Amino acid sequence: MGLGEDAPVRHIFRYLVDGDPAEGDLISLCDDDSHHLSRVVRRQVGDPVEVIAPAGDLWPCEVVTVGHPATVRVVGPALPAPAACDVTLWVGLTEPGRLDLVAEKAAELGVRRLGVVVTARAKRVPDADAWDRRAARMQRLAVSAARQSGRGVRPIQMGLVPWAHVIETTPSGQGIILDPRAGTSLDDALGTRAVGDAVTLLVGPDTGFSDGEADEAVAGGFTSVQMGAGVLRAETAAITAAALTLGALGGLG
Repeated sequence: MGLGEDAPVRHIFRYLVDGDPAEGDLISLCDDDSHHLSRVVRRQVGDPVEVIAPAGDLWPCEVVTVGHPATVRVVGPALPAPAACDVTLWVGLTEPGRLDLVAEKAAELGVRRLGVVVTARAKRVPDADAWDRRAARMQRLAVSAARQSGRGVRPIQMGLVPWAHVIETTPSGQGIILDPRAGTSLDDALGTRAVGDAVTLLVGPDTGFSDGEADEAVAGGFTSVQMGAGVLRAETAAITAAALTLGALGGLG
């Protein structure tokens, strides 16, 4: 068969489920997933899909019914979950669209927890209602990205917290703070970490950390690092640092 005669590869859509399925199980999808399957991507009876169990295992399924709820049947054994690492990412409060990007890409890469921290140079801190709306959107984007990437482990949203919370709750030696003034590179710091180690990344807003915050983090057991001569925007620094860290810990294969 020539290249032009190859059958097109059809995308396999994935949906998260709350329990651990078994081969032969009939699963009812939630309202949002039922709508997506039936009305957005318009899968039909017999079409292949996958469901992702809480541990991240991928289970092959086929559509049994469309509508509300849509149902699928597990038709084979699970595929092993992608490698997962215990990486927490804290990023300084910045504009909503840029936080959305961090939430999406961090989940796609496999960051386990994501939180937003109010730093000394933060601007326009949202009230509780505004933050709840923003956080809900970030969570939807993160879950969608995790589902698309096949990383069924749902990213945990850690909320909007004050600076002191991050310093006080991060075990000494686990944290890495990005500061362009640091003398150590992120690569060097990651070279001292082993596969399976827990790492907490702390990335500031575009205006950076104050001198007092950087000193306080180091005093609290964080390693201060930089990622080269340039100063990256907050979302670029967060996504890049997460990718490098996950790669070093074996989370990207």
